[in-house]
Amino acid sequence: MTQVLSFKIRASSLRRQFFSECLHTLEMKDLQLLRDVDTRWSSVLLMIDRAILLKDAINHAINAHPELADFYMIEREWDALKMYSQILMIPHAFQERLSAEKTPTLSFAIPAYEAMITKWTNLKAELPQAAPVIDAGIAKLVKYRDRVDVSDAYTLAMVLNPSIKLVWFKRFKPRHIEQVKDLLIREVRVPRHH
Repeated sequence: MTQVLSFKIRASSLRRQFFSECLHTLEMKDLQLLRDVDTRWSSVLLMIDRAILLKDAINHAINAHPELADFYMIEREWDALKMYSQILMIPHAFQERLSAEKTPTLSFAIPAYEAMITKWTNLKAELPQAAPVIDAGIAKLVKYRDRVDVSDAYTLAMVLNPSIKLVWFKRFKPRHIEQVKDLLIREVRVPRHH
């Protein structure tokens, strides 16, 4: 809904100008509605958050333009957007953290998947009505995590990272410590040539 409304307002210079005037009247910063961009991380979240921020201006613009009446949202729909924002904020926060690193982030992949799964699992208790959506996200993360989990490169990157070493495994996967140690020894052992 917000994607199409954003397109409708942005497609018309008159509507765009009127929307800016609405923001000015409401003493809000002159921002435009955002659209989802397939190639941009978190663009759905950013679009939703911008719409929530500009809710009063959106309602004012819709009320002034009868052709936009189909886009009017009741309070329950705004609440749903806020809920989706909470859900999407979790992967966004991890993506932001990993992309801000100045060093390679391969070693943080498995801990990030596990942390996101935990955060979403905890969020289900807070937002039980969103459980099906969150469960779908968790299922996707588990699929990605399982692909990563079978690759020794991720495990080795974690063990070789001075800030992680074996600490994460001791805390979250203590049964795998011996396997991880064996993997490290096997990979760093230099074959002796006589």
